[in-house]
Amino acid sequence: VVALSLGGIAAAIVQYSFNLSGPKLLADSQTKDQRRAVFESVTLVKFVLSGLVLALVSLGLALVRPEAGLLTLIMVSALTGAAASNSTWVLQFENRFLLVAGLSIVATACAILFGFALVSENTPWSTWYGGIALVLAPTFVGGLTLVAAITRLRARFDWRKFSAAGALVR
Repeated sequence: VVALSLGGIAAAIVQYSFNLSGPKLLADSQTKDQRRAVFESVTLVKFVLSGLVLALVSLGLALVRPEAGLLTLIMVSALTGAAASNSTWVLQFENRFLLVAGLSIVATACAILFGFALVSENTPWSTWYGGIALVLAPTFVGGLTLVAAITRLRARFDWRKFSAAGALVR
């Protein structure tokens, strides 16, 4: 429960940090190359922010729950990484609503099936299975929307351009 709570906080910080500025920058873009550059910059910054937030959350977890194990850190990392990779904002701008909706529905269905199949009161790992079920959908959607956006925009992440992405933080 603590892992999911901390992971949820970390994901919210990363997910919504560019919820308004990313689409605004896309709307201001005139060409596909400019939209690609916005996507690349926002995504790079989201991953760096994800790493920083994950480090802080992991430190907090170590202080609050020193007995937390590797599985807890994996769940927190998965939620934070899912938020960083979630690219629904750019796909919606590119009029790929059906793709986003379809991925979300399939991911939710898989998480529900996983939860119903493995969670029972007789299983000692039920709490963890339930947590994993809750992490599955955002991880699935995050990863696949990132791949779809990269494919759609033909993005090429160049870490040398990261200084330009730093302007988004300012």
